[in-house]
Amino acid sequence: MIVIGDIMLDRWIEGSVKRVSPEAPIPILKEEAQHETLGGAANVALNCSHLRMPTTLYGAVGYDASGDRIKELLNNTYINFHYMPWMACGKSTTKTRFVETSNNFPFIKHVMRWDDEAHFNNK
Repeated sequence: MIVIGDIMLDRWIEGSVKRVSPEAPIPILKEEAQHETLGGAANVALNCSHLRMPTTLYGAVGYDASGDRIKELLNNTYINFHYMPWMACGKSTTKTRFVETSNNFPFIKHVMRWDDEAHFNNK
């Protein structure tokens, strides 16, 4: 299987909500756990490799801590990763999800998602 696409880092911050902020009507999430997984095309490649398909991933990551973490996660898989430096920019795409896990476990409630990414300008 060949996968070509945007490689992302998915970060999950889990916690409990016990109160609402006095500054605005928004929940205050108390962090209890955090983990990171491969996202975007890297997640597709990971799922294919879990099905025991020989998998090759083509893509780029930024020159930052998130890019280093993505490479570290890819090194722990059977994915054959081909880095395309001409597509890279300074920042890796990171999607951080803040989720409440305290109520109605095992169901989670998404409180917010924060996208940190560079924007491609093709002008």
